[in-house]
Amino acid sequence: MTEPTLHVAEGTYTLRDMRESDLPHVLGIERASFPVPWTAQMFRDEFDHARSWRRVVEDETGSVVGFLVARFYGDSWHIMDLVITFRQRRRGLGGLLLDDLLQTLPIDATLVLEVRRGNEAAIALYSSRGFRTVGVRRGYYPNTGEDALVMMHGAGT
Repeated sequence: MTEPTLHVAEGTYTLRDMRESDLPHVLGIERASFPVPWTAQMFRDEFDHARSWRRVVEDETGSVVGFLVARFYGDSWHIMDLVITFRQRRRGLGGLLLDDLLQTLPIDATLVLEVRRGNEAAIALYSSRGFRTVGVRRGYYPNTGEDALVMMHGAGT
């Protein structure tokens, strides 16, 4: 199977499954992006979970520049972590990862996520892919007290 690629003026990017050997790069991206980042053990737990979906996007040199982690809970998929390096943002890479997930899941799958109310770029990305705001979690992010929008795609939206 040919892995999805994106060609932009800045280069060519390819998606592939996340490997444990990617963790140093993934953790670096995570730590640079969030005040309370995931730990190495949290990522390792995803490798052990039967219903976990993990993909990375790499540049033409083979460096990991972003990733998406989702997991199936109960009756829906949850997007748990979607991050692109600061330097590589606004090139369509988050959309590439998100589209890959949406194309992989069954057509009737439901996806749920939480996103910071103030993260306009992420909200715009999710909205452009058919996600709708279905609720608010007040004070969801403990480090700032910021609210999270609950967004859903698929059945029930």
